[in-house]
Amino acid sequence: MKTKHGTWNLLPVVVVLAFTLISSHSWAVYGVPIINLKQSELLERGGKYLQAAAARELAADFYKFVSIPQFEDDLEYFLSIGEEGKAQFCRNTISGFARSMRLCYKKAEENRKKAKVTKEQMDKYRKRNRMRMLAGCEVYPLMHNGQMGVDVGALEKNGAVAEDFEKAAQGRERTARLYEKITIPWVLYEAGVLEKDGKTELASEFRGKEDSYRQKAEKSRQKAAENLRKAAELRRFEDEEYIANALDGDDASIRELALKKLIRDANYPVLMKAARSAYQDVSQMAKEALENNKELFAALRADLLVLALSSGSIDIRRVAIDELEDLAGTTLGYSPDADMEDRAAALAQWQDWLKTKMKNGLAGIYYKGKNFEKEVFARADKVIDFEWKKEPHKSLPKDKFSIRWIGKISIPKAGKYTLSVKVDDGAKIWIGKMPDLKEIIYDWSEYSYAGNKREVHLEEGLYDLRIEYFENSKNATMKLFWEPEDGKKQIVPKENLFHVSL
Repeated sequence: MKTKHGTWNLLPVVVVLAFTLISSHSWAVYGVPIINLKQSELLERGGKYLQAAAARELAADFYKFVSIPQFEDDLEYFLSIGEEGKAQFCRNTISGFARSMRLCYKKAEENRKKAKVTKEQMDKYRKRNRMRMLAGCEVYPLMHNGQMGVDVGALEKNGAVAEDFEKAAQGRERTARLYEKITIPWVLYEAGVLEKDGKTELASEFRGKEDSYRQKAEKSRQKAAENLRKAAELRRFEDEEYIANALDGDDASIRELALKKLIRDANYPVLMKAARSAYQDVSQMAKEALENNKELFAALRADLLVLALSSGSIDIRRVAIDELEDLAGTTLGYSPDADMEDRAAALAQWQDWLKTKMKNGLAGIYYKGKNFEKEVFARADKVIDFEWKKEPHKSLPKDKFSIRWIGKISIPKAGKYTLSVKVDDGAKIWIGKMPDLKEIIYDWSEYSYAGNKREVHLEEGLYDLRIEYFENSKNATMKLFWEPEDGKKQIVPKENLFHVSL
């Protein structure tokens, strides 16, 4: 559940809750300093300057050692992938944090003078702050991937394509960097402070933590390298000819990987071919996939079969012709061994046929489980403008469900369009012309702040559109917007959304 910033009035409650939440909520990088700033203002108005000084110091230290380094890392990442808008957001945020940090240190000093605080009194509060900072610096490298829209553990467990493991590798690398940019600098800084205060034994304990965190960073990098190896292995299965050969090969493990790729891509024509395989493991797995994803394939198969008419594999073309003739109730007048020119002509003809079968709205396939575990039902959704207060359908639970929307989006005129979502909890969006769909939004986490909009240049005409969504708990929201370069932001109208219905 994506949460809003909160304001609390009791410092003990605030601190306990803030650091309980820090391991799971996206606003921790903002919320921990803000909570302490709000509390320090209350304490100052009540004349409790010693406690106010401690709260100001905690806020300042959190800005210095957690918030700013984290956003500096985000800035480097967004610059590396050309996301200038998000990079500028990071720059602005870093500047704001730096100003707040300087003000906090200044006000903390003023409060100490007003309180006429002794060193022993301040040490008592700094000891508490030290434990709170240690908690934050330890867990923050682990929680930040969720804020970037990436569930590393889920990707490693359930990944089926190269992109899954590449994203997991990025997340593991990010964790390693944040140990080096947040956790290690802070424990070394604190060790230095303790040494100046004559607390040599405790300072030595903090210096000893450096090796532990460097080992954690190295372990995270090793996992990243392992994920990249898996990604490289799965890249082979992006070639249709390789998959076709793998399905007919002697290596059962390779056959299984090929099938997982087909299932993940919902590649209906090749799965139909696989269902006829002489290998029992291949045919059984393919048949189960077709049976368990009936509604998904009902939404996709016409498009995929028409596209398969131009496949380089005569076997796939043969499957496509058989299936299309069954769907259309007519003979195609097209031979699987036709030459390239005839294939292109047939493809154009049947793409025109598809347009006659389009109806308004996207085909929505609804699942129990937040990872598309079990198809429940399908329907046409005219627009993607949902804010569910209860379950979307009597056969679905209120929480832990997922949805795929399949269809086409009509672009009225060429230009730049900003596509965006308002989502609780996670969403992914692809747009393009099959089979080349581009992922433009990836916000697949309960606590993400990584951004959920993308500007794309689109020509006039129809584009294929796919959306995936999951809901974990509590509120559930999914809204799809567009903003033409010369227009206003609005829900994508029903007049511009279509699906093929046979």
